[in-house]
Amino acid sequence: MKEIIKNKYLYFIIAGLLIIIGIIYCIYTYTHISKLEYDLFMNQSKTYMDYYDSLDVDSDLLDRYILYALTYSDNENDKSKLTSSEIKSTLEKVFEKKFSEQEINNVGITPLLMENNITQNYENNEYYIDKESLTQSKIANIKIVVYNLKCFKRKGNKYNAEYEKYLIENPYDVLNYYNDKKVDTSKINSYLRGEGKVKDIKESLDEEYLKTKAKKLDNIKVEYVLKGTKFLIK
Repeated sequence: MKEIIKNKYLYFIIAGLLIIIGIIYCIYTYTHISKLEYDLFMNQSKTYMDYYDSLDVDSDLLDRYILYALTYSDNENDKSKLTSSEIKSTLEKVFEKKFSEQEINNVGITPLLMENNITQNYENNEYYIDKESLTQSKIANIKIVVYNLKCFKRKGNKYNAEYEKYLIENPYDVLNYYNDKKVDTSKINSYLRGEGKVKDIKESLDEEYLKTKAKKLDNIKVEYVLKGTKFLIK
């Protein structure tokens, strides 16, 4: 009888341990980020977030996505003119969202697009950045927004990133700061002369500059999903 009771206790102990191990394993697989996933995220999301300020505006319209696509394409592909079809294609490589060419073409030039020097050729279904209107004095007054990754977590098939949002009100402050540190500022100078890209000045920034010189605005959260080897903003 004692042997039977002893075996029952042993059975319950083993069963309990197996349940605990199962729970720990489930939590681990639900939240664990592999090195491959982490590397993919870091490589891809940095590019996405360089232009996220195009979306982070006071507008619920499709114009902010057009602005995002053109800014992304200009900086990453050196292409500042896109058809509605190319805008759709660019956006669907970044966002888990479907876009309509017709809806994109019908947006027209809104105050947001006008403010960012974007013009439309409606007959050719094209939008483009009017670079001739981007003078050095105008560039000097364009505020720069940077998103600095704070943490990255996984919950099942969703990945959540939290960023610190910083504002640089005067891009010449960046030039002066790095000149004083005897750092190569050729790319920063190129941007300020209207010959470079905004990503050149953003990639020049380090955390020390953001923490000590830039103005922190907020913390924002961005949700991603992983499709194959591609992270998309949800």
